[in-house]
Amino acid sequence: MKRIIFLMLIMIASNLLAQTLTQEMMKSENRPKSQFTEYEAVNGYIYKVGDKLKTGVGSGQNGMFLNVFEGSTLTGFEYCTNSMANIETEIKNIAVTGTKRTGWKVQMTCKHPTGMMNILIYLEDAILAGEIVSEGYTREKAIKELKEAKDLLDLGIIDQSEYARRREELSKYIIK
Repeated sequence: MKRIIFLMLIMIASNLLAQTLTQEMMKSENRPKSQFTEYEAVNGYIYKVGDKLKTGVGSGQNGMFLNVFEGSTLTGFEYCTNSMANIETEIKNIAVTGTKRTGWKVQMTCKHPTGMMNILIYLEDAILAGEIVSEGYTREKAIKELKEAKDLLDLGIIDQSEYARRREELSKYIIK
């Protein structure tokens, strides 16, 4: 009986420590401190530990990545070269770095394809630079999908209530 109660307390405590990192938490004056298992990006997509990220093309000279680093705590981290373009990597950890003066950044630690090192990604900067392929909606993608929904409404395939629901859902990505 004592073991069951002890195990239940451990399970409850681990759920209390794990939480979603949101944009409101990133804008706060104090650094968000916790064990984060999810991050809600600016585009509304929720990245979770265990999800796959796909790299794009580096935004630096000769295809070097400026927001994606490879290495380990022992050897140090260096910018990723263009050989890391278009690979998939798994998110291992979500953390917050930075200072009050410069602001907070979301740092994701991911598995390296070789398994010998880690990959560090400053997610929002990497998405803006095109170094990480975003899973969420961009403004252009939301406008395109809304136009398709309007065409479906005009053809009579969907009704007005379905169109209104889609418009409401997509408007938060179009109007920022």
